Amino acid sequence: MQSSRHHIEAGQIDSNLVLVVDDSRLQRSILRASLKKWGYRVAEVSTGDEALDFCENKQPDLVISDWMMPGMDGIEFCRRFKALDTERFGYFILLTSKSDKSEIAQGLDAGADDFLTKPVSSAELRARLVAGEHILNMER
Repeated sequence: MQSSRHHIEAGQIDSNLVLVVDDSRLQRSILRASLKKWGYRVAEVSTGDEALDFCENKQPDLVISDWMMPGMDGIEFCRRFKALDTERFGYFILLTSKSDKSEIAQGLDAGADDFLTKPVSSAELRARLVAGEHILNMER
């Protein structure tokens, strides 16, 4: 298994922190490049367990997590993320190749705020991040 990156890559000093969780190093790299281009600070991990550990120490503003991962999947990570005792709301986007309505409902029941279907469209990702930031701003 590839070693994951736990450090935060700097974007703008006051920009939102996005945690990318995906067991695919290529997918994380693609997402990181777009996020940094848009001015976000980016952290990335490769498993749900690493993501939960990260979130217990540093709360991201937005999370983009793959659904299907070995070990703790994105649904379980989402449940645990939403259950963390934190002072701030975190916006959770679940990446999935699933399109069945019952599977989408399962993700929403787990606490996901939004979904993106793979392969991820850069324009759609940007639009969903902006929508998430609007909600974050209302929560603060």
